[in-house]
Amino acid sequence: MKKEKLKRTKLEKLKKKMKNKIKITLTGIGIWVIVGIVLISGCVEEEKPGSCTINNPSGCNLSCEADTECERTCCGCINENENCVTELDGMSVQCMLVPGECRCVNKKCEFFEEQPKNDTLENETKITEEQAIATARATEEVQRFLELYPDAELKTLQSCCASGKVLRPDMMCKCTANSKSDWLIEYLAGDEGDYYASVRIAVDEYSGEILAKYPKIEYLNNTTYCEKNEDCLCLGCSGVARPCCGCWNFIYKGKAFAGAWPSGNYCECVNNTCTESEKSE
Repeated sequence: MKKEKLKRTKLEKLKKKMKNKIKITLTGIGIWVIVGIVLISGCVEEEKPGSCTINNPSGCNLSCEADTECERTCCGCINENENCVTELDGMSVQCMLVPGECRCVNKKCEFFEEQPKNDTLENETKITEEQAIATARATEEVQRFLELYPDAELKTLQSCCASGKVLRPDMMCKCTANSKSDWLIEYLAGDEGDYYASVRIAVDEYSGEILAKYPKIEYLNNTTYCEKNEDCLCLGCSGVARPCCGCWNFIYKGKAFAGAWPSGNYCECVNNTCTESEKSE
């Protein structure tokens, strides 16, 4: 009678567990275990010491010589020849494997969970300086500039305000540890401390996309293209007593035979063209 009463007590406990839909999480070995709804037996067998079961993964054989000898099971990563018993207190068990893989580390099968990617910049790959330069050199602006000045000096800089420095090289920035540091690629014509023309390209440090360019291609393709009076330079005269012998934009300063300088009132930008004013006559 006592034995029968004990069995009924154990069965009642099992049913109570069933109603509560017991879940066991074994994150260390990469599995979720869900108790099934089918009662296999009214009798509960005591677990044998050293047995490899769903609730006793420490009893499993984890030895290995190579990754290929490790197998993913509901007991975790175990030796491929080990048998994982998928019953818990006499009930059928299903498990959901956490994304990851088994590896043989120090002759022991271990689980490595797959690290989920998110939308943060930490998981993105940054382009190299060489890739940023290659991207800049492929632009029409840089190619044209190097045709004019093949010996132009190359300078690179990473800055959180690279795009702003394209238009204003002297721009001051307040960067933080979380700020992006995009690439600023610059080609300069002239000598250190006396550069007279340049082209600047900002490249995104992650995607490699062009963020900003300076100057417009029109300045590079047309000696007289301008958008304001300050874009124009007065060309020096050779053997002629004149203050100005023509007007070019700032990009072509290095090509002026007799020199070029700020035009003052001698050149004006008229209809996007550097034009001599009457004062140059």
